[in-house]
This record gives sequence, C-alpha cells and structure tokens, in this order.
Amino acid sequence: MFDLFPDRTAAFMQRVKKPWIAFKFLAAGSISPSEGFQYAFSKGADFAAVGMFDF
Repeated sequence: MFDLFPDRTAAFMQRVKKPWIAFKFLAAGSISPSEGFQYAFSKGADFAAVGMFDF
C-alpha cells in the first residue's frame, strides 16, 4: 500500500532531528530510481536502504 498522505509524512519527516533511513521508497519498481532517490533525499532522508527486503 502506498502512503495515503505522502505530503503529511514528508512534512513530518523533514522535522525529525535524528538521522533516519528511507526504505521501500521505490515502491517495488513503481517509481523510477532517479525520481525515488530525488524524492527521498529532498524530503529529509539521511540514508537510503535499497534492495530487496524479505520480511
């Protein structure tokens, strides 16, 4: 499921003072890497975990 309120989430995460890791921001290939990385880091991510996650 995609974030139902991405603008609210982004606004909140930009105010977080501790370093945080963006993950699953490419939405299983639904978002291109160039757009996904740009979005994640422009919204405050300090690091990005990229790859396949097996929960």
